[in-house]
Amino acid sequence: MTEPGYIYVLINPSIEGFVKIGKTTRAPEWRAKELSQATGVATPFYVAFSIEVADCHSAEEYVYAVLQHNGFKRTPNREFFEMPLQSAIEVLLLVQKELREQKATNPSLLQELPDDDFSRHPGDAIYERALNVYFGIGDEVTDKKEALRLLYQSKALNFAPAFTALADYFREQADELYSKNGNFNCQELREKALDVLKEGAEKGHGRCYVKMSELYDGCWCFNFTPEPDSANKCWKKYFRSSTFINDDDQKWGWGLHLTNDEKCGQARLMYTFSYLHRVFLGRFPLESGIRQILLPLRLEIIALINKCIENAVKDESSDIENLRSLLKFVETSL
Repeated sequence: MTEPGYIYVLINPSIEGFVKIGKTTRAPEWRAKELSQATGVATPFYVAFSIEVADCHSAEEYVYAVLQHNGFKRTPNREFFEMPLQSAIEVLLLVQKELREQKATNPSLLQELPDDDFSRHPGDAIYERALNVYFGIGDEVTDKKEALRLLYQSKALNFAPAFTALADYFREQADELYSKNGNFNCQELREKALDVLKEGAEKGHGRCYVKMSELYDGCWCFNFTPEPDSANKCWKKYFRSSTFINDDDQKWGWGLHLTNDEKCGQARLMYTFSYLHRVFLGRFPLESGIRQILLPLRLEIIALINKCIENAVKDESSDIENLRSLLKFVETSL
């Protein structure tokens, strides 16, 4: 739910070198007074600067993303930053300017959106530009560092594709470094991908669980021992998510691992196919609870596998027998 409010910068003479950046739905001065009474510090807090925003919750995440990207980290209590006051003010002015530009482009920006009105999400325009910059589309010069910054901004606005696209970004980095260095250990990049996917999953974006299963399955992290039990747990969470139940994958599942003309994501049927193939290969057991969830899709899954077999026959692919065995497995297991 969106709420209008303020993003503020507070200072306190007793806490030299730090600023407090947060949100409030009331006047920032009331927040400063409240903190001054509750903290027990020797001197009160003062409002150094504030901006009014249409949605203080998403705007705060946006500000934090910009600060993080520029190397300013929050203290454990999450709202204090060790940084010059002028830098904090400049960040808020930058965010205010970008939000105004986005709102001018899309008047409905930062208003509460229906669940099915995907194209009007406030993070959509930023995400689209991130892909254009990443691939160098149109007049955009390829700049992966700038694409990363834009993806973090889109993620801060809780735009679902940004979470999986960031995981794709780290995977691309791992692939590039591995191709150059051979024995490159991508554990650090894997942890970055895992952190952003966990965040997305916590915010209700079910497809993040599919990406997480790939990480635990050892699909792209070299020098990593697969964790099939964790991968299976991610699949189970995906099948119980609203993303799977509402078949929302095709709406927001695309990312940086795809070319720009393949913007539609995969429907849940394709992910179900992928999961059942892993079960068929013996990576996971097909538990009764998941079987009951997938049972209504049985005929569609069988039709999809038959279509894959037809295509394999036309292409004289070596996968024909494997697909036929998978078909028999699905017919007897579902």
